[in-house]
Order: sequence, then C-alpha cells, then structure tokens
Amino acid sequence: MTIPPEVAAHEPGSDAAVVIDEARDNLFDRSRAWGRELPDRARGLVAFLLYLVATIVIWAGPIITQLRIRYVGDGRGDAKFFQWSIGWVHWALAHHVDPLYMTKIFTPDGTSLAWTTFVPGGGVLMYPVRSLFGSLAAVNVLLLLASALACWAAYLVCYRLTHSFWPSLAGGYLFGYCQYMAGQMHGHVNLVLIFPVPLAVYLVIRRIEGSLGRPTFIALMTLSLTGLFLFSTEVFATSAFFGAIAFLIVLIASGSDRGRVFEAGLLTAASYVLTFALLTPYLVSAAKYLPEGSILAHNIEDAGYLSIALVLVLVGFAITERHRRGTWGLLAFVAVVSIAALGPVLHVMGRASVSLPWSWLIQVPLIRDATPDRFPAYSGLAVGVIAAIWLARAPARRAVYRWGLVGLGVSLLFPDPGSIAHLPQTVPAFFSSGTYRSVLQPDEVVFAIPDDKAEELIWQNATDFSFRLAAGYVGILPDRYAHEWLNKGLSSRFRGSVSPITLAAWLTERQVSAIVVTDAGEGRFAPVIRSVGGALVYQGGGVSVWRSPSRVWAAQGRAR
Repeated sequence: MTIPPEVAAHEPGSDAAVVIDEARDNLFDRSRAWGRELPDRARGLVAFLLYLVATIVIWAGPIITQLRIRYVGDGRGDAKFFQWSIGWVHWALAHHVDPLYMTKIFTPDGTSLAWTTFVPGGGVLMYPVRSLFGSLAAVNVLLLLASALACWAAYLVCYRLTHSFWPSLAGGYLFGYCQYMAGQMHGHVNLVLIFPVPLAVYLVIRRIEGSLGRPTFIALMTLSLTGLFLFSTEVFATSAFFGAIAFLIVLIASGSDRGRVFEAGLLTAASYVLTFALLTPYLVSAAKYLPEGSILAHNIEDAGYLSIALVLVLVGFAITERHRRGTWGLLAFVAVVSIAALGPVLHVMGRASVSLPWSWLIQVPLIRDATPDRFPAYSGLAVGVIAAIWLARAPARRAVYRWGLVGLGVSLLFPDPGSIAHLPQTVPAFFSSGTYRSVLQPDEVVFAIPDDKAEELIWQNATDFSFRLAAGYVGILPDRYAHEWLNKGLSSRFRGSVSPITLAAWLTERQVSAIVVTDAGEGRFAPVIRSVGGALVYQGGGVSVWRSPSRVWAAQGRAR
C-alpha cells in the first residue's frame, strides 16, 4: 500500500513531523535559555520593568499623564482617606509633629490614628512625590508600584525555586494579578502593599539553602516585617498567622532539611522581636488608645476566584509531581487557606449550614477581626509558585500544553477595563484656588458638609491642613466619638432630620467657628444652620460659609 505524500507528511515518524517536533523543541529550548548569560539581578530588573509596564498599561493607561487629577481606582471614600493620610504624614514630618496622633480632626482633642489604616510607611515613601505632585499623584504612584512590586517579589520566590525566567515571570503575574489584588486596586492602598510577604518568603528560602548569612537574614527580615506593619497592620497579623502554618507544613515536609528549616524559623521569630522593638512608639500609642469591638473591615469582598484553568493547573501539578514532598506541602497550604477563607460558617445557597475551623479562632486577638474574604492573597502566592514549578519542570513535548493552560489562567484573571472608573478628583474652587485664605482663619475649626463621604478630607488636604475639622471620615469612629452620630459627619446626600438643639450642642462641644457647605447641600442645610444662629458670610467657588455673629451656637426655634 502506497501512502500519499501529503498524508505521509503528517504521519508520526515522518520527516515533516520530525522537523516540526524539532522546531518546537528548539523554540522552547531557546525560550528557556533566554537571558542565561545575564546575571540574576539583571533578569530580576527585566522582570520588574515588565511588571511595571504591564501595571501602568492595565491600571493607568488612559490617565498616565493625569495622575495628579484622576484616580487610578474609583475615588470613593477609602481612596480619599488614603490620599488624606499620605498628606497628613507629609505635613506631620514637615512640621515635626507625631503622625500617629491627629490634632487636625475631631476637635478639640484630636484622635489617634494608630488603629486606622493610614499607611504611615506609604506616606514616608511618597514624601518626595507628594511634595512635587500632590497627594493624589502620590496615592496613584503608590498603587501602581504596589502592584508591580507584588508581582516582582513573587517572581523572586519562583525564580529561587525554579531558576527559570519565564515560568517565574508567569508565577509572579499570577500572584500580582490574583483576584485579591485586583479587588483592592480600586483604592485600598494598605492592602495592595503586600509585597513584603513574598519578600519574607524569599528570604526564608535563601536562609534555608544557605545563601544568606544569619545577620543579613535577620536585618532584611526585620526591615521587611517593619515595612509590612507600617503599610498594613491587618496584613501583618494575617501573614504572621499563615506564615506560622506554612512553617509547620514545611517543617513536616522538609525531611533531611528539617534542621535548617527550624533554624530559619527561629531567626524569623527573632526578627519579629526586633520588629516589635523598633515599633515600640507605635505599639505604645496603639495600647493607649485601644478600641473596643472590631477594628477591621466587614466581609464585603470576594478574593477567592481562581478560574477553572488554574484549578486544572493544581490538579496537573498534583499528578505529575506527586512523588515530591514539596508538592503536597504546597497543596496542603492552598487547602488550609481556602478553608479559612470560607469563614467561621459554611453558607450554601445563602444559608448557614455547618461550622468551619475558622470558628475556633474568632476569639484570638487581631485575627478575630481579620476579613476571611482576603485570605486568598496567601493561597494566590502558593498558586503562583505551583504554576512556576509546573512550567519549569515540563518536558519539552508537553510544555506547550502546560503553558496553554497557565496562559488561559492568566487571561481569565485579566481585569475588566470597563470596571476601572478613573474618576476625576473634584475640589471646590473655594479651596483649590486659595480663596479660603481670605475667608477662613488659620487653624480655625470647620464643620464641613460635602457632597459625599470623605470629601471633607480632600478639602483639608488641598489647603495643606490650614484648618481643623470638627469631624471626618477615618473609617470606624474612635470609641470616645462613637456615641454621637454627628461625628460621622453630614453630606448633601443625607436624608434624615437634624435637631437644632442637637446640632447647636454638638457645634459648641466641637468648638466650631465656621460651617462650610457645598452648593448642592445649601438648600438642604441652610434652614437648620440659621436655626442655630448661623449667618451666611461668603458664597462662591462651589460652597457657602456660615458663622454665628454672636460666636455662640444656640437653637433659636424650629428649622424652617
């Protein structure tokens, strides 16, 4: 039987098939060999630059020249708070005052910021950016850097384990663009500054393999932990918890390396002790103003999305690498984090069913206030490492299939460009043009009534904290202010009623001398302001300013 040439070309073992196989193998060999002549540091720099370019294109492409006036995120309340907090750290450092205690809000006593999410570490890093370009640019730059650094730090972990550039690049991307990171890029600066976590993992790997001396390890680990604490106390607490779990898993799976793993754990514990010593001023302030009840966020997020493609990567990894102890250690960690992320109770079709292991930990300080929906950040790092190892160990003939599956997982994590608002920042001309200087006295106490939550913080920041605020959005109210609802502030969207007696007493207690209302809120609040003795003294630039001619706020009858 004679086989036609066009059929023979596709028969296994034919010359054409051999050529195709050799070309494919040669392509993957060249890809894997790319950059081998470069030192590790050069490859690391290339990786960071690639991540930075990708981050800018994805998150800030349309507004890269407008970072001073538009938000990389959605510009909602939390984004405004972080903009204000970076401005406050800048002002406090420039004026040599304690940034942990805010005297420019909640007059007359002020309030401690130790239990808020005000990212003092980010404020210090962005000091020059804020000086040159303003607070909004500083927040935007910090968000973009945080995303790129998260990818890069995860790349370092992957590369240390695989010594292969492209698989490590993919692993870093999977962490830096996991659902957790994408969900926080709308403005949660404190939560996207998570790169010290994979950096700490990288340092531990270096110490276990013996390429990092004890003093250097302790110094770098202490620096990483201190930075993480000053970025986010929540991430610091949860990373310590899951880090301890990871340590136990590695200790069990390490075999003959158990002694080195145990030593790395002891040195890490010593680094925590040094970190707490360095943070003594912060910890003392936090202990002095210890809040009651929950201090962290409510369960309002979902960071658990993985995609079916990455689930198949985990399955493939379990099958092909089943004979290695490290395989089951990584998968066990992913399983533990995934179960913890479900919270204390399993919900099926919206209904509570059975208690889960996390219910045992809801009484542990700090951890009890953590948000389980955010735990997948840690499994996201493990998934990135798993993908990198699986790709790096792929036989040449099967590599294309593994890369295709990981590539599909990468594409399914790609953020939806339509969901990125890039809203412009709006500040009334009264503040942005400097008109306030001729109307408000320096350090005067102002009750600001904006159009939306936290806009009063933007007003204060725009004036470089030239006036004090009677109230403002700092997240959860400090305990001593929680009893009075007016401490939450008012806005033009407020639809309730304000008692003149309550308002007058509150204005007096807060030592308010001026009320600033947006044009949108004037019609709503002018009657009640008049009813407590307020008189219009200025209108223009998008706001109206009211004072009491007698300098005394007192209810003078029903609001009209």
